[in-house]
Amino acid sequence: MLCGEYVVLDGAKAVALPTKLGQSLEISEGSGMDIFWKSFDPEGKNWFEAKYDLFNLDVMKTTDEDKASYLKTLLENCIRLNSDFLSKWKKYRVSAYLGFNPAWGLGSSSTLISCLAQWAQVDPYDLLQNSFGGSGYDIACASSNEPIMYQLKDSKPEISRCQFDPSFKDELYFVYSGQKQDTQEGIAYYRQVAASAKKDLGKFDELAETICKSKTLDDFEGAVDEHDKRLSSLLKMPRLADKAELKDFWGQVKPLGAWGGDFFLATSRQGKEETESFFQSKGFDQIFAYEDLIINPVEVDAKDMA
Repeated sequence: MLCGEYVVLDGAKAVALPTKLGQSLEISEGSGMDIFWKSFDPEGKNWFEAKYDLFNLDVMKTTDEDKASYLKTLLENCIRLNSDFLSKWKKYRVSAYLGFNPAWGLGSSSTLISCLAQWAQVDPYDLLQNSFGGSGYDIACASSNEPIMYQLKDSKPEISRCQFDPSFKDELYFVYSGQKQDTQEGIAYYRQVAASAKKDLGKFDELAETICKSKTLDDFEGAVDEHDKRLSSLLKMPRLADKAELKDFWGQVKPLGAWGGDFFLATSRQGKEETESFFQSKGFDQIFAYEDLIINPVEVDAKDMA
C-alpha cells in the first residue's frame, strides 16, 4: 500500500501497487477423506504442511499449529459461504507455491485468500470479512495487473484504475525492514488511538490523488511527507524518517502498511549503487528497485497481446 494505511479502514482512499510476486495453488483429487497441504517457498523448500480430516477439518498433523489453525479457519469459512465446497468425499492434495519469502509481508495471506476463494467459488471479500477482517485492499491487489485506487464506501470496496507509472520510478526503492508486522495488532492499535480519524479523511483523499498523479519526484515526496506527518500525529507514533538509523538518509522514507515492520518506500536521486550501499550499511539487506517488484501495466498489456 503506497498510501492510505490505517485510514483506509475508515473510508479514505488508498493507492496500492500489485507486485510481480504472488502465490498459486495446485490441487489434485484422489480416493480418501483428508486434505494434505504443502506450502513451498521460491527455492522449493517446504516451509509448512498440514493434514486435515475432511469430515470436520480437524488437524491430524502439522509442522506449525498456528498456521494450521489459520488455514482451518479459512477452509471452514469457504464451506460456510459455499456448502458444496469439499462436499465430495475425496482426498485432496494441495501444493501452495509462494513467489516470495513468507516473512516479507508481501501478501502471503491475501494471495492465499484469493486462491482459496477461486477454488471454493466464493467472494474473496466475504471470505476475508468472515475470517479475519481488514480493509481488503490486498485482496484487490491479488487479482489486479495494474496500480489501483481503493476505497471502502458503506463497507463495500470501490476499485478504480490509478495511472501510477511515474517518470521517476527509477528513483523509488522498496526496502525490507527485517521485521514482520502483525496486521491485526496494528489495526487494533489504530482503533484505540485514532477515534478522530474520520475528520481528516478528506485531506488523506487529496494526498492519495496527488501521490497517484504526481508528475515530478518533488511533488511526490511533498505529498508522501505530509501524509506521513499527518498519520504520525493520528497514530501518536514516531515517523520512520525520525529513527536514528535513517535520519541521515537524503530522500524520503515511508512505511508501506502497518507501521513498524515489513517494507518501506525510499526515494533517492543518488543512484542505485549508492542507495543500496546506504541501506546495507544500516543493516537492511533486501532492497528492490521499483521495476523489480511492481507490475508494469505496459508489460502486462504486451504479454496479453502476444
